[in-house]
Amino acid sequence: MVRSTRAGASIAWAITSLIALAGACSSSSSSSGSAGPGHDGGADTASDTATSGLDAPGETSADAALDSAPSGDGEAGAATCVGGIVIDGSCEAKCQPSLCLSGNTCVGNQCQLICQSVRDCQPGQACVAATEDGTGKAVTICVADGKSTGIGTSCPLGTECSSLFTCHDGTACGASLCKGQACTGGHCPDGSPCAPATCPTSECAAMTCFGTGSGDANAYCSSNDCGSDADCAQGMGCQLHRDPHAVCPATMASTTCGKTSDPCIDPSAFMANGATYTQGPVCLMRKSCLVRGWCDACSTDADCSLVPGQRCKTVGPDTRCVADCAMDSDCIAGLHCSGGSCVPRYAGGCVGQGNFCEPCVVDEDCGGTGGTGACVQFTTGERACIDVSMSIACMVDTDCPTSPSGLHGQCLNQAAGYTSGMPGFDTCFAPYDATRYRYGCW
Repeated sequence: MVRSTRAGASIAWAITSLIALAGACSSSSSSSGSAGPGHDGGADTASDTATSGLDAPGETSADAALDSAPSGDGEAGAATCVGGIVIDGSCEAKCQPSLCLSGNTCVGNQCQLICQSVRDCQPGQACVAATEDGTGKAVTICVADGKSTGIGTSCPLGTECSSLFTCHDGTACGASLCKGQACTGGHCPDGSPCAPATCPTSECAAMTCFGTGSGDANAYCSSNDCGSDADCAQGMGCQLHRDPHAVCPATMASTTCGKTSDPCIDPSAFMANGATYTQGPVCLMRKSCLVRGWCDACSTDADCSLVPGQRCKTVGPDTRCVADCAMDSDCIAGLHCSGGSCVPRYAGGCVGQGNFCEPCVVDEDCGGTGGTGACVQFTTGERACIDVSMSIACMVDTDCPTSPSGLHGQCLNQAAGYTSGMPGFDTCFAPYDATRYRYGCW
């Protein structure tokens, strides 16, 4: 999910802006001493520009000048901004789209990168709606979102996130803030912009690499223990998920929970220092900022925009992220193509009532804490509620409950290759398709 950084464009912009603003400052100084857009003037203008990322001032018109004429009573008269624009009482050179880099336009009298989704923006930015200067046209541009720029960093080796630190609200802290130095007056010692850490040192923690394991090209770094979606970067949501830590006194969690070399978590520490651990039916559960995938809750298309081809649509009783499609074969098992989107075959939407083989997103959808139902993901990508306690006894498949599609669960008996003494022998599991050698509820 790593975003396009457009590093070349950023460097080219910085050089172009330095030249343009140097000229503008020179022209302004000769007439009135006013600076380019958003700056105080002088040498500081070039310094600020070089470190401001994509939120860049526009190219300027050297014709802008602030003229003052004495009034009849001898006092300073009304100021007139000739060829420029007045912002917060100061005359600034007017941003001109033709002088911005390709793909940029003028918003708020600054050159801003136009985006189609957050994937077009730099880390630490969001793609938001804005109004283009002059034309009043609706556009979407990249702007700073206040989150750590480390969020979304690729971690194919699984070790890249250990040096990236955030507060629970996604803002930078510790070594990730000014390289561990002080953030004073909105700037780091090297002049780059910053915001003071929003959390105490005890809540400043390293990010986690979320993926399928070492070598996963789509693995990414993100923050843990969020309180709401507002704590997450655009395209991510504050989601409850399985955590690989064992619960003390156990020393190892189930392999279905993931892998970690960290020690077990004592129940007394589940909520310590802002942590969000809870005990689930199979694994320890925790809240983290995760990329929204299919059937994750959403409010707008932007919520689903980190995955190409996804949008937010009404599915059943609520709105969920869904993938575009042209035919049923474009969708994973359990979904079909309807109205150009892959939606669940289950009439109730993305989440059922927790019954056998009804769809789910997380374990909590299958009975919650204290239950034995878990949200199982099959090899086809389909997710469904299955009783993992293996407590339903059977002799044949017809002894097992039926899925919403009418399929019986599989009885793990001798006919299925199980023998007495094996875990789950003569109990029910998910339906099995012997012709395609796969489990699934549809």
